Amino acid sequence: MDAQYKADLRQLLEHLQPRSVLCLGAPCDSTVLEYVAAAPGRLAQHLAELPQAPGRFDLVIVADLLERLDKTRGTRLLARLRDLHGGRFLLLLPSGLQAERSGPWDNNELLALGLILVGRYPAANGAHHLYRFDLDDYKTTPDWLNSRFWAHPERWDKDFW
Repeated sequence: MDAQYKADLRQLLEHLQPRSVLCLGAPCDSTVLEYVAAAPGRLAQHLAELPQAPGRFDLVIVADLLERLDKTRGTRLLARLRDLHGGRFLLLLPSGLQAERSGPWDNNELLALGLILVGRYPAANGAHHLYRFDLDDYKTTPDWLNSRFWAHPERWDKDFW
């Protein structure tokens, strides 16, 4: 992968400050290994596929896995990462003609699942896209969802309906 991908990955790691990282699919990138080695107490683990219960991780990096799965299994994998394994992950996927050969995923489907496109990286073997999902900020709270619009505590003992 190119230098821009490594710089973006390093910046994301420094911003998120994960104590435990799971590399799912492809082995951990050298940038991840350098980040983990820089401070005691950090750990990185690599799994080729996700078993039933690997535990929770502060960050999961998925590369070279989702494009080999059909949409149903891939969606279930992303849901498990979101719900069971920490709620924060990065996803590296091929795009363009290479993606058409290797998997059914497109940008709109990933955005519909709540992923945010972080970067595009051209390479000799085809371009790649890096997506991020963070349960803490995947959806902004709408303005109408606060007590100013619906609670009316001054009327609690006056009206019964």
